[in-house]
Amino acid sequence: MVVAAGAPILASDVRRALNRATGRGNRTTSKTGITTTSGIVRLDSQDLQADSVYLILASGMRGDSSTNTDINIPSIRYSTAGAATTSSTLLVKGEFADPYTGILLGVLPVATAATYSFLLCHERFGAGTVQLLAEGNGINLICIDLALDPGDTGVDI
Repeated sequence: MVVAAGAPILASDVRRALNRATGRGNRTTSKTGITTTSGIVRLDSQDLQADSVYLILASGMRGDSSTNTDINIPSIRYSTAGAATTSSTLLVKGEFADPYTGILLGVLPVATAATYSFLLCHERFGAGTVQLLAEGNGINLICIDLALDPGDTGVDI
């Protein structure tokens, strides 16, 4: 952060200068009996600021299925109208990588301040039943305030 000599430093400027987690959900128990789409861990009451960009991060998950042909796909969904559900707005969907799902990163630019709820989901495609194992540090869902949103400064190629 660059501040001109003699200029006041506002609390909001300091907050913006530091990337910080606004919330973290941690599931430390396994989840069994997944046969369709299921919520894994939800992060509620995230007061996101206008003109900011946020990184929504979910740790990888390890699934164990009753059949070898099941496909396991993680996703992150969000809502600004109460608790997020498996039918809330899709932020990002992962790729198939059994038995592990990869780390999910979703970038969310926020134009208007609002309270968000995020949900890490697991979708099972196939005929089996899946158990998600909460190993090590568990299954985490984290919201990180990156900074003021510079807007889309990229170039489509």
